[in-house]
Amino acid sequence: MSSPDTQDQTQAPEQAQKPPHTLKSLFEAVHQERDELRVTVHSGVFHIDEAICLAMVKFLLDDYNDGATRFKYTLTMLVRRSRDPEVIQNSDIVIDVGGIYDPDLYRYDHHQANGAGRRPSKGDVEGTLYSAAGLFWKDFGVEFSKSVARRCTRIKLQGGKPFRKVARIVDSQLIEGICALDTGDVRLSSTGAKIQSISSAFSMLNPVEIGSDKIVDDQYDALQVGTKFVQQILIGAVKRAIDSVYHRPMLNKLLEKQNSTEEPRVLVLNNTSQAWRSVLTKNSGVLVVIQPAADANNPQHRNWNVLATSHKGVQLFDFPAEWYGVESGLDRITGVPGALYCHNTGFAAGAKTREGAIALVRLALIEWDKTDHGGGTSDGGGFEEVDDEDE
Repeated sequence: MSSPDTQDQTQAPEQAQKPPHTLKSLFEAVHQERDELRVTVHSGVFHIDEAICLAMVKFLLDDYNDGATRFKYTLTMLVRRSRDPEVIQNSDIVIDVGGIYDPDLYRYDHHQANGAGRRPSKGDVEGTLYSAAGLFWKDFGVEFSKSVARRCTRIKLQGGKPFRKVARIVDSQLIEGICALDTGDVRLSSTGAKIQSISSAFSMLNPVEIGSDKIVDDQYDALQVGTKFVQQILIGAVKRAIDSVYHRPMLNKLLEKQNSTEEPRVLVLNNTSQAWRSVLTKNSGVLVVIQPAADANNPQHRNWNVLATSHKGVQLFDFPAEWYGVESGLDRITGVPGALYCHNTGFAAGAKTREGAIALVRLALIEWDKTDHGGGTSDGGGFEEVDDEDE
């Protein structure tokens, strides 16, 4: 992403002939004519809305350039911040400005009188309005997700259907909320709590004019920083969604067998996937998940996490109260070799080994079953250690 802020720059060549509707095909068409892709967003205060779109274009452009070896020069991305109609007219992609939503022309604004549509309704609830980020993700989310899978993961998803699922997950978990805030289509909580959304946090990157005469330059520099930040969030969201789509079938198979195990309330996993958080329900009966901790610095000697499950924000299991807040030395309190800690709200504990994690759960279940919550009489006996990697 290069070039200074261009409030009123014009004189750009005409847009390349309309290609098939993918960003890669647009890049190829533009590259046949010139080595500069012109992207225009609005001037003034910037938002996460257009930054997400810019992050997607930049990531996919890097991917494209890696394979475009037949060209002498790589295709660069020129970002122009302007509301000037002539600048907008002579752009390859226009985002969040211009008053037009036309995917065939790569125009992605939602501020026109009739807006740019809503997501499908959910029952009697009207769908969330689209902002530029939502429109862009709707058209290019699958393309972006495939690129992330290829460049940033070792997971192989076959065909288009899994990536459509990935794109839907990212939309529901990240993009839709951004659209709601950007369009004012927000159902506010009645608690009065001030929750700092990713959108409002991102807006703090906008420079504050305190005796500075460089506000325009500062805005452009800040948007560059913000776009890099958002790109990493977007990549992370896609990777999590890929993880969920990839592991969900295996988890469903495990859960089909879970009731036949000696302790169906405990699910033992041999990977760090967090897909179980979206798969497990209150009716699944699983209270505790045991899995290795994600430790990139020490993958061969990972600790093991013991995690209470939850449903709609309500924790379904508690460790014994006397364990709460023990940051080290849980082995001395419990008598379990290698036991490490218990969170001060009782939703997580840890041990150095898988065996130690299982021993902690056995002790915790004995105490749990003595309470009104337990409803059982566990003697802490053995339970089947489900090896999901064998599936």
